[in-house]
Amino acid sequence: MVNYCHLSYEERKNIEDGLNDNKSIYKIAKELNRSYSSIFREIDRNKVYYKPDNHKYINYTDPKDISKYEHCLKLDKSPHVCNGCKSRCGCRKERYTYYARKADDSYREIKSEARKGINLTPEEIYKINEVISPLVLV
Repeated sequence: MVNYCHLSYEERKNIEDGLNDNKSIYKIAKELNRSYSSIFREIDRNKVYYKPDNHKYINYTDPKDISKYEHCLKLDKSPHVCNGCKSRCGCRKERYTYYARKADDSYREIKSEARKGINLTPEEIYKINEVISPLVLV
């Protein structure tokens, strides 16, 4: 029987390292003993968008030039992030990058928010109670 659990920070770091080494999602999933879809969803859910200020480098009169600089070509194929790209630091294109620390922080924030409960004032609770209580008693 399979026991499902959330990804740990170490697993997220292994995903980031695998992406930086240009490993496929399938290979990363196999190393972590996780399903391909879990790794793919993790990357897709937590990739960070970066849009550089490159308007001065694009010739807007030439449609070929616009599409050439619109986004990184690495995004057209799986895993759809620029982690393993050699020219990532100097790239002037729109790109997505996966960072384990940001992904883990996002996960912890969502987990914390879900456990806080309903954010209502006593007056709002009273108004809801006035509407629902008569319907429940019927």
